[in-house]
Amino acid sequence: MIYRIHRDRNYKAFSIQNKDLYEKLGENCTFHIDRTPQPYLKQWKTIKLDFYSDNKKAALPDLAENNGRLFISDTAILYLKPHIEKFGERLPVEHKEGKGFLFNCLSLAEQVDGLDYEKSVDDPYTGNSFISFHEDKLAGFPIFKTSFDSFHGIFCSEQFKVAIEENSLKGAVFGVDLGNVFPPDEDALKPLSN
Repeated sequence: MIYRIHRDRNYKAFSIQNKDLYEKLGENCTFHIDRTPQPYLKQWKTIKLDFYSDNKKAALPDLAENNGRLFISDTAILYLKPHIEKFGERLPVEHKEGKGFLFNCLSLAEQVDGLDYEKSVDDPYTGNSFISFHEDKLAGFPIFKTSFDSFHGIFCSEQFKVAIEENSLKGAVFGVDLGNVFPPDEDALKPLSN
């Protein structure tokens, strides 16, 4: 099964400090807004992230998705490195509570004809969005993106999801509605109480 990775709202979200990014990578660098899969590792210098939440009790995540990028903590990378190593870049970052990485996913479903164009729909007039993949063609891809959603989402295999869950890594939830950019609403699944 294929899942869309979402940020768990119970954990802090991250943002890139634009000023720090421009100072270290140049004013023309658009890494923070450009989701297209392009390599940055050769020019990369450790940048600063901010973590924030409306909930003052929210913890720092082991991993968190934002704008097509995946933050991975120093702890989480120990478990996830074998799954991501060949599929993108680990770009070092630092924040007030420590260090980690932004995973810049460079693998695309389209590289192996893994997007099912016949079943995928993106209609801006109705807001309908549905993404379907050829899972057999993506069997060797634990993590990937697609141009179909303008590289906004990060998708993963069952194996990648299991690696996160078995190692009790926090900060991500997994959606089966692959076209939905919003995390699954757990409250909507609970029965109404009388």
